Amino acid sequence: MILRGVVRSGKGDFAHWLEKLEEHYTRKTGMRLFPGTLNVHLIGQTYPTPQGCLRLEKEEYAGTVTVSIVPCTVFGRRAFILRTDTDTGKLGDAPDAILEIAADVKLREVYGLHDGDELEVDVPDSPFEPRLEGGPYDRPKGGQMRIRKAFTHEAQAIIDLHADTVRRINSRDYSPAQIEAWLGRRKVEITERMIADAEYYVAIDEQDCLLGIGHMKDCCITGLYVSACCQGAGAGSALLAQMEAAAIADGAKERQ
Repeated sequence: MILRGVVRSGKGDFAHWLEKLEEHYTRKTGMRLFPGTLNVHLIGQTYPTPQGCLRLEKEEYAGTVTVSIVPCTVFGRRAFILRTDTDTGKLGDAPDAILEIAADVKLREVYGLHDGDELEVDVPDSPFEPRLEGGPYDRPKGGQMRIRKAFTHEAQAIIDLHADTVRRINSRDYSPAQIEAWLGRRKVEITERMIADAEYYVAIDEQDCLLGIGHMKDCCITGLYVSACCQGAGAGSALLAQMEAAAIADGAKERQ
């Protein structure tokens, strides 16, 4: 989906919070964001926050505001649309007509942007399509996703995806107390050992961001979680198929 808008000056509120919560945003996006956003007011369009997108929940940093995080591309550069759940709009425009875009650089300076300049923002409009390990595949608009084994340095990101999925998806069937007991206090060192000791697979996009995780031990599948933003897109089925194939290769009998 291509969104067209005009650059306008903002209040600079996000600059403070991007710097203060740098660790949280880096963990969520896999990118160290420049402390500041590019404010873009859409021209004749609106962009409602997608249901199930990545979010920095207020409880995660003991704050009062939750922020939705949506990947996008500006001038071919990977970036993210940030939108708070308390946004009331600016300069007469509704929140759905405004994009606050963060990237790894100051977009205004790198691309010589000024108030009044028009630009295009490319936002994914279809989910990733799954494939098994062995090579890339294309999704609509040219994006890619694949299934591979997890690396130990991804332990924290795996913990975050697991916790976010449990709180946002599994909470429909369990009480808050049960959810917190389920999650417990998972430590990075423990997850790193699990990655080293078991068959741990991840679904990733073309930027190596995690979309789903699955793990198995001794040919038994012990866990499968898909990010809330990818529910129903087939990533879970692809992870399951990959783990079943690995189990069969290790001597397990194929299910009839």
